[in-house]
Amino acid sequence: MANLDIIKNAVAEGTKDLMREKTIDRISVSEICGKTGLNRRNFYRYFRDKYEVVEWIYYHDYLLNTQHFEGWSIWDYMPHIAAVLYSDRAFYLNAFLYTGQNSFRTCVIRYLTKILRKDYREEFSSEELFNFYVEHECNMGFDLFVLWLSQEQPLPPEDFVRLFREMFHRTALVHCRLLEREPQKKEGLVPFFPDEPSRKKGSK
Repeated sequence: MANLDIIKNAVAEGTKDLMREKTIDRISVSEICGKTGLNRRNFYRYFRDKYEVVEWIYYHDYLLNTQHFEGWSIWDYMPHIAAVLYSDRAFYLNAFLYTGQNSFRTCVIRYLTKILRKDYREEFSSEELFNFYVEHECNMGFDLFVLWLSQEQPLPPEDFVRLFREMFHRTALVHCRLLEREPQKKEGLVPFFPDEPSRKKGSK
């Protein structure tokens, strides 16, 4: 078992090093093997594919190093999440940028769904609708992570978390106001017409 962990850790570190430069879809198994001195045959003895390596990294870097408490919401975990992302921002930036099949986002959403279920599930009429909401809400959050991590000088994690919370709080208040402001009558409404797109110079 110890030897297995040593090899898997070596593959993980080699993959992380490569992913600090590019996304996982642009990295080949041969490149990972070259980084770790492992041949392809042995690579597939330990991992199903390169995407499983990324999931293994997430599990061992984050999940095993995070305390979990009954009753905590996503906001209780957010400071630690931000600190982990900031500690290796080049790797996590490229991890979030890839959005295809077997993406890093997918395995994170799978984990976050369990956390969000207890606070959100009963508000939705079906499991399908709940999963749809979680996926799109998480992807919006991931895109904010990308925006944050891609800055030349990102905010410290604690400042980012504060702004993240404030953004969600303020937008929730706006949505509530808009729902309350919904017109009850049709009389007196002022028509609104979007501006016509400008024609390019020389077009007819």
